[in-house]
Amino acid sequence: MCRSDTIFKWLYLTRPHFWAVVLCWASLNCHAQIQETDPDWVELTAPTPPAFDLKRQVTFDIVNTGSELKWAIDPTTFSYGSDGVSRLVIIATSASGATNIRFDGINCRKWEVKTYARATPSGQWTVVNDAQWLAVNGGTSSRYALALARQALCDGAVARTDIRDIVRLLSNKARP
Repeated sequence: MCRSDTIFKWLYLTRPHFWAVVLCWASLNCHAQIQETDPDWVELTAPTPPAFDLKRQVTFDIVNTGSELKWAIDPTTFSYGSDGVSRLVIIATSASGATNIRFDGINCRKWEVKTYARATPSGQWTVVNDAQWLAVNGGTSSRYALALARQALCDGAVARTDIRDIVRLLSNKARP
């Protein structure tokens, strides 16, 4: 028996959790490849950015960022399209009270985010020309989208479509 056979036999007999982790990782990798190869998916034309009201904010947490921004959504701006994209207004507020307001789409099936428009300080929308989908992978530019998707918008690769459920999940401090 060669040395690698001995190592694999030892791992199989003494470390069953090792194989569970390997199989889980392999299945996730395959799942991600399946999601990326949907040639028939077509994004709907983005709707006009909706009116928003800062008084209707529902906050959500982003942990371990080192940032003092407070994040929220305006639930009345939520829409779910037949293309599987959840669209809504997202608000970031600094400790000094300055706000950054954006109209984003999150695709739970592909775990991507796209910013369609940003609000000016006067509340007028500026459309983002040539907006691109970005991976929701926890990078600094999409960490808010990852938190929002995990906490409320997405159930795995399936989008939640009822804003009442989304608000309930965001409002629940004992999140899973």
